[in-house]
Amino acid sequence: MSLIKTLPAVALLATALPVVSAGDAHADTEYLPTYWNGKKVYLSVACHDGNDDIPGGDCISNSGCDGYWENGASNKIANAAVAGDGAGRNLLERFYYVSKGRGTLNENVENSNEWGADLHVPLHTNASNETCSNTNAGAHGTKALYEGSGDERCARILQRKVGADSPGTDDDPVKRDDLGELSLPDAPSCYLEAEFHTWQKGVDWIRKETSWSYRIGGTVDEFFGY
Repeated sequence: MSLIKTLPAVALLATALPVVSAGDAHADTEYLPTYWNGKKVYLSVACHDGNDDIPGGDCISNSGCDGYWENGASNKIANAAVAGDGAGRNLLERFYYVSKGRGTLNENVENSNEWGADLHVPLHTNASNETCSNTNAGAHGTKALYEGSGDERCARILQRKVGADSPGTDDDPVKRDDLGELSLPDAPSCYLEAEFHTWQKGVDWIRKETSWSYRIGGTVDEFFGY
């Protein structure tokens, strides 16, 4: 039996091209699969507006080794996860309806809730007070953050799948109760800190997002039982 035939007959959408709302600098981009499996996934691009649960101002930069910029890298990771043509299947090829938010934390959470996301996934990279020449893999790795039991299973899957490829070896799911992107979404939220951008080996790996971003889609599949 083909995969398409096993999907719920909830919708047939005409295009996989992104649809952007006009007239709003922080409008989300929605990606429509050719066939929809009934699940909506919200990818929240890193912003860092100076707080994590109080409305703030414009996004600020988080920088790293070799001119790295977290907000821009997060957007590239999201693009690859949605529709990249690298290794593995992207989210559209897995038949998810995806919305990508590039606003402040509070804007993204509000949009995710209004859109009715079934899963909320903030995409970030991590930082430590170190020099870029640090080569200690044991001090780096993938972290997946969660707040409660509804988020924990997704975070553990995300850490396992992305951590299997990242160069650091200290991969962990991490419980946090102080992050708005975990406490405020209506949907379960698993927050990716893909790797540290404060060591050069980590930056080199992050920038190869088309080779590993399919692991985000694999996480979503396993979380929903596909």
